Amino acid sequence: EPRHVEVQVFADTHGNIIHLGERDCSVQRRHQKVIEESPCPIMTEDLRAKMGAAAVNAAKSIDYVGAGTIEFLLDKSGAFYFLEMNTRLQVEHPVTEMVTGLDLVAMQIRVAEGATLPLTQAQVQLQGSAIEVRLYAEDPAKGFLPCTGHIEYFTPHKGEGVRFDTGVESGQDISPFYDPMIAKLITYGDTRTTARLKMVEALRETSLFGLTTNRDFLIACMENENFAAGDFSTAFIAEVFGDSATPTPITPRDIAALAVRHFQFDNARAVSAALAIPKGLLNFTTGEVLTTPYRLEIGSNVLNDVLNDVFNLQVSTRAPHIYQVAVGEDVYEIHTPSPNSTPRDDVRQTLHIDNQAIITHALLVGDILYASIEGRTITCSNLLSRVRVYEEAGDGRTILAPMHGRVVSVAAQVGAQVAEGECLAIVEAMKMQHEIIAQASGKVAEVLVVADAQVGAGDLMIKLEEDS
Repeated sequence: EPRHVEVQVFADTHGNIIHLGERDCSVQRRHQKVIEESPCPIMTEDLRAKMGAAAVNAAKSIDYVGAGTIEFLLDKSGAFYFLEMNTRLQVEHPVTEMVTGLDLVAMQIRVAEGATLPLTQAQVQLQGSAIEVRLYAEDPAKGFLPCTGHIEYFTPHKGEGVRFDTGVESGQDISPFYDPMIAKLITYGDTRTTARLKMVEALRETSLFGLTTNRDFLIACMENENFAAGDFSTAFIAEVFGDSATPTPITPRDIAALAVRHFQFDNARAVSAALAIPKGLLNFTTGEVLTTPYRLEIGSNVLNDVLNDVFNLQVSTRAPHIYQVAVGEDVYEIHTPSPNSTPRDDVRQTLHIDNQAIITHALLVGDILYASIEGRTITCSNLLSRVRVYEEAGDGRTILAPMHGRVVSVAAQVGAQVAEGECLAIVEAMKMQHEIIAQASGKVAEVLVVADAQVGAGDLMIKLEEDS
């Protein structure tokens, strides 16, 4: 399979035209670019000169002015073939900015104003290496289907050589009406390896909770040995991951870390709640050790009607920041930052599990814990704390939306009698339609949704009352 390589060209109104090197855009799925980098890992000076000259000649042949992108397919022999020309800057233009030190947007504006290009071809210098990934709201495990939902928390990682291009913030929704790209993340280093490792770190250190994304998949791509070696083509994703990317199995250590983070948030809620619990008595017991049971349901979305893994475990408090967690037959001692240590970030926290430092990011929203353990995204819920919620809706007469989506149709009407198993409404999410079925017979008391309305996971849709 070939590589997909493109060349950035610039031409002004005075007849000057240059190229700014190449970008390798071979890592793609369904012809949609996922990872882009500059320079191409297998590029030689001779090949760059030939490909650059071909791009410049193509632009000259149509008297082109402005920023343009000439795309080629490059085979293993070094032969390249014209694919298309895009008469604009591309999404991946930041990697060219990184390695050339030029502001391409500013150049494009100046050229449009009639200015001369600020440099000649001989002055174009490529230094270092830059990689860009497209962070999408999509589910790689389900064929990369786009996802919608609410962004509960988004804090991009900051660091030298790290650039986030995004207009999305915490509290916003990813709707089905626009492209699901959340951000472009670009990293730069003196070498490709440095840029790649910075990308892994930036992805792992970015907190992004509330909906399914391709963040874990991007990390897997970055850490793949063939990608690290620069040995890949446009078939990379299909060859390595197939039609979908299966998440790495969760480990007992991950579960133990989740339990401790959940326990911390539970304690924080107890302290801040309007309860007569003096802080000094929190976790107090007359016994030798205070043990708290957890029953964690873990899955990509614990609100969906899908079979998730459930784990029973116990968290024991040894000291204000030392815990022992039993996950089946596995027992872990976990040290958290001292309560007196500074600074302290409630979302990001380094846990020491059996003397190994584990970086975690976590956020408890309602009864859902969103977490990232060493860059692995995990969502879970403590079924023991959800018992009351399910008791309220457990009679089957309180109908909640099982996921974020669009209401396609509503069959239920106030005052109508419905039977168990009857379809009350249809919700569309991720290009799939889900029937909302009555779990008990009864009379429709309230209908709180209409067709084409958007619902969030757990939103009240319909209420039934018992048969009289």
